[in-house]
Amino acid sequence: MFYLFTIFLDRIRGAGIVARLSLSFVAVAALAVAANFLADHSSMIRTTRVERVGVPIPISAPTRKEVETPSVLRIGPAQAFSQAVERYEQAMLERSAASESDHESAQQAAEDQLLNATRAYAAQLQPVDPDMARQVLDTSNMLKATGSTLERLEQDRQRTIADYRRHWDNLQAAVQPALQNSFKLFARQSARQALESLVDSLTLMRQRLDTAVLSGNPAPGLRAAAEAERRFAQTIETDSDTLRRAQSDNWIATLRDEAAAVSGARENLEALGPSIETQLSRFAAAKMAASARVPQGLLALHDQRSATTRSEEAAPQPAALAPVPLESPVETVTVMPRDSSRDVLIGWITAAATLLVLFISVVTVRSIIGPVRRLLNAAERLSKGDTEVRVKRGGLKELDKLAGAFNQMAHELAKANEINHFYQSRLESDVAARTVELKELAERDPLTQLPNRRHWLTLIDRSLHSARSQGHHVGVFFIDLDNFKTINDSLGHAYGDKILRTIAQRLESCSDGFGYAARLGGDEFSVVYENARSSEEIYRAGSLLIQAFHAPIVIDQRELVVSVSAGLSLFPDHGTHPDELLSAADAALFRAKSLGRNQLNVFTPDLLQSASEKFSTEQRLRRAIDRNEFELVFQPEVAVTSLKVIAVEALLRWRQPDGRLATPTEFLAVAEASGFMTDIDRWVLEAAVTAASRWYHGDWPEVRIALNVSPRQMMDAGFLERLLGLLARHRLPVRCIEIELTETVLQTGTPTIQMLRKIRDQGIAIALDDFGTGYSSLTSLEQLPLSRVKLDRSLIAGLGVNERSAAIARAIITMCEHLQLEVTAEGIESHEQLAWLVHYRGLALQGYLISRPLSFENVVASMNQLHQQMTLAVLSAPTHAAKSTVTPLSVVTRLRDKG
Repeated sequence: MFYLFTIFLDRIRGAGIVARLSLSFVAVAALAVAANFLADHSSMIRTTRVERVGVPIPISAPTRKEVETPSVLRIGPAQAFSQAVERYEQAMLERSAASESDHESAQQAAEDQLLNATRAYAAQLQPVDPDMARQVLDTSNMLKATGSTLERLEQDRQRTIADYRRHWDNLQAAVQPALQNSFKLFARQSARQALESLVDSLTLMRQRLDTAVLSGNPAPGLRAAAEAERRFAQTIETDSDTLRRAQSDNWIATLRDEAAAVSGARENLEALGPSIETQLSRFAAAKMAASARVPQGLLALHDQRSATTRSEEAAPQPAALAPVPLESPVETVTVMPRDSSRDVLIGWITAAATLLVLFISVVTVRSIIGPVRRLLNAAERLSKGDTEVRVKRGGLKELDKLAGAFNQMAHELAKANEINHFYQSRLESDVAARTVELKELAERDPLTQLPNRRHWLTLIDRSLHSARSQGHHVGVFFIDLDNFKTINDSLGHAYGDKILRTIAQRLESCSDGFGYAARLGGDEFSVVYENARSSEEIYRAGSLLIQAFHAPIVIDQRELVVSVSAGLSLFPDHGTHPDELLSAADAALFRAKSLGRNQLNVFTPDLLQSASEKFSTEQRLRRAIDRNEFELVFQPEVAVTSLKVIAVEALLRWRQPDGRLATPTEFLAVAEASGFMTDIDRWVLEAAVTAASRWYHGDWPEVRIALNVSPRQMMDAGFLERLLGLLARHRLPVRCIEIELTETVLQTGTPTIQMLRKIRDQGIAIALDDFGTGYSSLTSLEQLPLSRVKLDRSLIAGLGVNERSAAIARAIITMCEHLQLEVTAEGIESHEQLAWLVHYRGLALQGYLISRPLSFENVVASMNQLHQQMTLAVLSAPTHAAKSTVTPLSVVTRLRDKG
């Protein structure tokens, strides 16, 4: 036996916690099974059930004792009454949650069941306790009365909710279509905002109502719905004028009526809430009172049955079989005497099991405490950085595994620390390198590697400090690339970045030896001349700087001539701080650009006035389109063959506050620098097409408007689509519009030429303006899909006085005739020029001698008068000795013959 116990101890030590606890549970279970077995066999219990009235019951020997179980009581009516009360309560709760017919029928069935069960239970109690029977009837009636009242209140609540939702639907049906129509009809923004506010309030009202209906506490939801109703009503009153203009008075009256109905329904709901809560409390109290009648009745029945039993035992009992009249089946239990030796055995088994559980618990606790203490100590050392700590293995299986896992974790942590030290050292070196790089990025422009604006301020502060101490001069050049935006848009931003890098290298090379260069942003640069003994040194350096860009630059095997304009300010003459010097140089730069670009301009005090005017012009340009200050004037073009107006050129003017019309030369430079040209170009396009539409559908069906288009517009991918859309909207044929371009369009490269071909394919005429002034004129005739050429006024100015100009003009006209290109001579201002040009039958004439630009209203009205003036002008023009046999008189005679 001792040997077996030793083996048991060894097995217990090696087992895990689960095994030990399982062994304890098995011992307790075995004890329970043994106790139940002994209890079942310690006495004999016999139960007899009598099924019929009058059946004799055998009387056992005197050693037996018959005990009548409680089932002898008739508990059926009481149980049925209790179930009927519970079912009636459930039916009422379901009936209050919904109003469907199935819940109504279920509630009626539950009420009928309660009535029948009440009558049966009261009938059972009547012979025993009449007062109790009456109380059962009273509590049942009270339960039904409170249930009926609760049902009526709930029906009122459902009807009120339905009214609320019906009036809300009416509001929704009125507001939602109005909001949708406001978007279709482009209603005013204020009307749409008011309608959107009404829709938001409606949505919030419905959400708060649904929350109140579904919530156990509806009061907060109803208060929130009331707030949404007030917002709705306030929106109607506040924006009534706007809504009345957008809708009607009847519509607003309908909203007010329906909103009042919604508020009334919500107020009725708030009033019903306390009544329903009170009635629910009364219903719950009545239900509890009815349920309490069940145990009270059973107790009265039990007392009556006990008294009857005692009286029967006191009466003499027959010695043999006797019939016993029974009202219902009766169960009897016969208990046999217990054996006391079995109780002693159960006690020994209980004690043994208790000792076994206690022993296992003590061993288990001791097996846990030791390893856990070792793990805690090791964890504390590990938390202090001792990664060499290890835990002794052993003990419970789970704790042994935990110790192994801890040791593995400590090993991995030691390895991680080594790796961490390695990467930390690398990180520190990387941070040092990154710090240097970030400093470079903070001080250098990432594209050109020149000092950026921030670092430029530091450098120039240093330069000014040195100049003050030594009495020297400092020159600040503000440099801007000419037409860089056009180049950037046409050749692409990637190519533009390459140009900027090349420009930066050239500036850095030019400034080497006397100062430094910096990029201030975009295509703006600055060069600082340090420690100059005189301003003449700075002027000479500026001239050399401009000349350095006369040489072309080569990028990707493409040769470009990129000129620069520069403004110069001097320290201490023009300022003592960097901001003052940079502002002065900027003003000088603006003057350089206005004088024709590709030059250096030195700051003078009067430039401050120009800068102020530039700023004022820029501010007024921001509002010019919105205020409708731009206008179009139209200069006629007259055909030599008919001396009638065949087209007009649309020219932009800006109406000044004093009524004067400013020409584009006065404000286009500011508009381009300020970024307003895109908006102006779009306005000009729409205004020209609108004017052509009015003439085409009115007094001049043969209208043709020549419209100047910039290379910037041609680079816009949506230009052609927008133009065709305008022509379609105004029902205009494409012949009514002619696009005029200058030779600078060739600088934008292939994409613009492809766009021009698409425009020409649509049948829209294209004219080349200012022909004869650029170095690429013949290239223009070859590459561009032209329909007309307009001779520049510089060629026309020499006609009649300069034979070389006449020869060049004659050659160009003849060449265009062979190329089947129409020709317009612009800038005609003298009779000698007119006399020379009327010999060429295919020409169109334009200039101040023909007509100055006219307003829209005066173009058609002046056509007949202009025809007569041209006829007289041709007749009075001096005879031009030319190779052509056509004379001014022959032109007039030919016109007279045509009638």
